[in-house]
Amino acid sequence: MGDPSTAPIALGMTPSAPCMAPDGRRVYVSSSQGGTVLVVDTHTHSVIDSLACQSPRQMTVTPDGGRVHVATGSGVSVIDTGTKAVTGTVPIGERPADIVLDPVRKRVYASTSVGGFISVIGMDSDTEISRIPTNGHPAALAVSPDGSRLYACDCVVSAVMVIAADSGQPVGRPIPVDGDPISLLVTPDGRRIVAAGTQSQTVTVIDALTRTVDAVIPVGLFPFDLGVSPDGQRLYVSLQGEDAIRVLDAGTLQVRRRLPLAAPPFGLALTPDGLRGYATAYDMDFLLPFDTRVVSAPVPKRPEAVAAHPDGRRMYVTAPGDDKVAVVGPRERQIDAGPGPNAVRLTPDGRHAYVTNTGAGTVTVLDTRTDDVLETIQVGVDALALAMPEDGRHVYVLGSGKVSAIDTATREITGTTPVPVDPQDIAVSRDGSRLYVSVHGPSVAVFTTEPLAMTGEPVTLDSFPGALAVSPDGRELYIADSDVVVSVFDTLTHAVTATIDIGRFPAGLALSPDGGSLYVACPFEHVVVIDTETRTVAGEPIPVHGGPGAAAVSPAGDSLYVLAGETSTVCVVDTGTRTVTERVCVGLAPGSGSAFFPGPGAVALAPDGRRAYVANQEAGTVSVVDTLATGVPVGSRPVGVAVSPEGGRVYVAESGAGTVSVIDTGGDKVTGAAVPVGGQPHALGLSPDGARLYVTDTAGGRVVVLDTASLSVVGSPVSVDGTPLGLAVAPDGRRVYVADSSSATVSVIDTATLEVSGPRAAVGVSPLGLALAPGGGLLYVADTGADEVLVVDTDLLEVKGRIPLPGAPHGVAVSQDGKVLAATLPALGGLAIAKTATGEVVGAPIPTGKAPHGVTLPPDGRHAVVTNTGSDTVSLVDL
Repeated sequence: MGDPSTAPIALGMTPSAPCMAPDGRRVYVSSSQGGTVLVVDTHTHSVIDSLACQSPRQMTVTPDGGRVHVATGSGVSVIDTGTKAVTGTVPIGERPADIVLDPVRKRVYASTSVGGFISVIGMDSDTEISRIPTNGHPAALAVSPDGSRLYACDCVVSAVMVIAADSGQPVGRPIPVDGDPISLLVTPDGRRIVAAGTQSQTVTVIDALTRTVDAVIPVGLFPFDLGVSPDGQRLYVSLQGEDAIRVLDAGTLQVRRRLPLAAPPFGLALTPDGLRGYATAYDMDFLLPFDTRVVSAPVPKRPEAVAAHPDGRRMYVTAPGDDKVAVVGPRERQIDAGPGPNAVRLTPDGRHAYVTNTGAGTVTVLDTRTDDVLETIQVGVDALALAMPEDGRHVYVLGSGKVSAIDTATREITGTTPVPVDPQDIAVSRDGSRLYVSVHGPSVAVFTTEPLAMTGEPVTLDSFPGALAVSPDGRELYIADSDVVVSVFDTLTHAVTATIDIGRFPAGLALSPDGGSLYVACPFEHVVVIDTETRTVAGEPIPVHGGPGAAAVSPAGDSLYVLAGETSTVCVVDTGTRTVTERVCVGLAPGSGSAFFPGPGAVALAPDGRRAYVANQEAGTVSVVDTLATGVPVGSRPVGVAVSPEGGRVYVAESGAGTVSVIDTGGDKVTGAAVPVGGQPHALGLSPDGARLYVTDTAGGRVVVLDTASLSVVGSPVSVDGTPLGLAVAPDGRRVYVADSSSATVSVIDTATLEVSGPRAAVGVSPLGLALAPGGGLLYVADTGADEVLVVDTDLLEVKGRIPLPGAPHGVAVSQDGKVLAATLPALGGLAIAKTATGEVVGAPIPTGKAPHGVTLPPDGRHAVVTNTGSDTVSLVDL
């Protein structure tokens, strides 16, 4: 399930153009194909009426909302919104290219690019007053706010014509613009004219007074329509080629951000307050709502964690992809803080920031006034997380083997103590006397801080613990368990005193300032509220769509900020009414995906509670709420992908080039030259030790084997005949399974002899991608011919189960614990996530990029790597 406020609105027919009613309560959507104007309620997001009209296209609504003027096949028709009927048609001899209303002079203008004139129609009389000859081919139209100037795009010579509205005479010569201008608008102050050039993929900004070009701004693939905020500060550009809307700063003429959509947008319409917008989906039968309230700041690649300075004006963001910490605020620059920074905490006075460097096992200390590195402290293990008590006297560093205490005054390590294997999270009591570490054991380890030592053996739990939260008085520790419970741990007796069944998997935990309410974010569309006094669930869960994960409560306790990873939004919840008051997109990048399972970078609040800051992993942005995996260019038509066991390399099969490329995950860049393998390489599989890479060749009906050390071909290719599209290597490395789509079979290759062993097994209708369960006993087969994933017993090579999907799957992958299955859906441009135990599909498909094909889940379990064949990119998707 997705967020209903941004979920596509089914129209039942292909839309042409949207038009907003003056009060913002209705969107009129024309459908030339259906001969209908649909009326959409912007509150319920549903179609409430259908008005018959012959071949409707562009529309405009009178200021009182009483009539809709519609460009039709041979003129302009008028619909009375009260009677819901066409009251008449103004014939102008041919289909208008565009239509625009001038409320000042009470005129409707209709352009005719073939006839070369603009028809002038009385808004009240609904009769043609005159015609303005242009000596050109007028298409898109716009009117100045005072009605004195009419602007028209000449679609043949790529120019904007300026016309005096009263005389109908041209004002100067047409203004040349780039790339077949298809849309036009004038800013609310009348100072600028903006034209979208589809072929040049730019927006041209013209000074209306001097009639000269101010700027030509590259915006993305195939810009089509334009919109402007009521204050004129933001311009919106629909991009058919990127399934997105680009937002421009009208003052600086810079691209500010990108709003991802579920499908290619066509026409745009904004609400009068500018807070929401609607886009018609190109060649699809739905309307796409979107929220315009987004603020993003560029930061280095793969931002992970964020902490706010006490003054609320700056944020410190770790970026493992660039081994830097970004300072976002009035001063924006990057600080070299050591390899692999992944967590950051600020001292209570805000003067110093402590940054963990996982790759080096160090903690870097920054002076936040100068942004200089003061010191680098060696802690000797992977630095995984940080905890700091309220007094800020110490910072505690959780590593894979120990906890270290650093004195923030001297910046020296004052103590270390071992921790059990596989620690998950660390929390500290507010007075700083106790530390708690959740361990995948499953257990919780308790430590004193003076001296730093574990108090007895870890306390065994019934299920695997994750996130932790300590009550304000330090008496209770709340633990998110892998079962559908939150455990209450008594910090005096070191015993679990209660388990609160919440009926859902708990992810993020956030306590109210008074400790009376515990908010539990659950990936399955809800936030559960627990009354900590009664230890019971208080009321009904709060619906928060989009896979809620991390959460944070404002200092006043009146707002809860929930990161919904599936839709890449921050949901702002009023804790009094327990309703979502705002949903803000936090920035998917082109070719990116959203997260279903919460990642370590979550939501951080400024001390005054007025802003929430969100780290968008892989998207290269930080979003600010007043509150994507980055595409890596590779060779032609990337389809298959595999990650080396140590995670240092990503291998990509490039079907269009007949090659395999290698991406260094440290820098997310292609390293070295592409390796020729011939034919059309498609699916990839690595041996368990990573020494061999198996590559299917769909053109040659064979499997090519590469030595990954030398990147050379091993022996002769293995002939499997047919069209081998899917491949999976057994966990023991002894067998390779190959799916042949043409014969609907699966072959088994003996890796010792590099020969096919035994007969081929009949599987499904059109098998494509393959993935093995961790033990190798089950083989998951993407059956694109039946819109499902088949579950095959590898001993018997027989189908024993089916997982239905919302579309035809191509690639498929399974998590290391075998609980999560991911399948690419090329037609939907997304990634489906399912639970293998029940076969239930979780949420809506995660948008990735154009035509996603291959997918793999790296060993860390935190990401999916997806190839997007339609955009020649590789996307890293948070899980």
